[in-house]
Amino acid sequence: MRRILVAFICFCLIACAEKEKDGNQGITSLGFLIDTVLIDPGEEILFLNSGLYPSRLSSDKRYLYSFDHKSFAMECIDLERLQIDSKIQYNREGPDGVGDYLWDFRVVGEDSLLLVSYGKLGIFNRNGKKIADINLGEVGKSQQQGSFENAQYPLLVPGAEWVIMGFVSDLEKNEQTLVRWDMKEDSVQKIQLSLLEKMKQFQADFDDGTSAMRIGAGEYLEIENRHVVMGFSASSAIHVLDPGADDFRLMTYKEQLVPTEKTVTFPEKIQDRGLLVKLLTQATEEILHYPPFWDEVNGVYYRLSQELIYEADAEPLPNQFLPDPSSALIYLSVYDKNFNLIAESKIPQLTKRLSRHFAKDGKIWIFENMEDEMGFVRLSVLDL
Repeated sequence: MRRILVAFICFCLIACAEKEKDGNQGITSLGFLIDTVLIDPGEEILFLNSGLYPSRLSSDKRYLYSFDHKSFAMECIDLERLQIDSKIQYNREGPDGVGDYLWDFRVVGEDSLLLVSYGKLGIFNRNGKKIADINLGEVGKSQQQGSFENAQYPLLVPGAEWVIMGFVSDLEKNEQTLVRWDMKEDSVQKIQLSLLEKMKQFQADFDDGTSAMRIGAGEYLEIENRHVVMGFSASSAIHVLDPGADDFRLMTYKEQLVPTEKTVTFPEKIQDRGLLVKLLTQATEEILHYPPFWDEVNGVYYRLSQELIYEADAEPLPNQFLPDPSSALIYLSVYDKNFNLIAESKIPQLTKRLSRHFAKDGKIWIFENMEDEMGFVRLSVLDL
């Protein structure tokens, strides 16, 4: 299969802009250069069905690890050569078993992966062999603080030896807790953060007697530039744990251009399907903030946000609550190394719903399925 590099340059008109004044005010219009690349799959058929979720960059950002749920294997994409490099085959059962379904994973060190399935965590090498089994239910068991074994979005805290953080849900109490497991000290700690409480107004349980689902707040827990960042998609506010720090700090913003948070909130329980569709439509038409991500070349954090646009007479496809959006408004926010907002801008060249994205080589890479091939729209930010 051919390897294609298609470059097309799109310049934005650059409006008059004020430089940062107080950490919340900055540039409100940026210019961009855009090009597109395709990944050569060789003899493989790359798994694109889930929009590259879950996927993670290697520590040096040369490789993108993308999990193929169909073949239960990890695709290793060489982003320098723009081609597939290899696949790591995993087992569901046995001594090297991952579990029935992989929910998430993290890159650990240079070439190991922390794989997460329901009730199971393990660290695996590049050959698919399990080198460490992690049982969070046994950590701090003598403290009798409750069950903290099924972690969501768990990560190994940078600079800490065998310390894991992750969310634990209590659906009966409508609570999402951030938990810290110290496996070396055999201790468990609940971490109280204000955004965890704020998230509740954007969550709901739906059950109309025929179908049921949990509406989440889009919470995330990420490592960027050795900082642990916690937030949720309805708000631009984030909690940041700096390297070596004991406590998170809260960062809030007063954007000039990008909406700060959604105005649509959800009742705790919903039984009417029509009400659910109405609220979901309104919520997705409002701002959705993705997590910030680090660009080591330019020394800034980026964040993409979106507002979806639907046709007035659009109908949802079977087994869907909402129709596909006809287009989207896409925004970019830029933060300095201390997470202070320094710039924000619309990106008029981007009009599709966002998918997996990251920074590499000073550019923002955004995944796009291009006629069943893995492609990336690459965005260079000017004027920084």
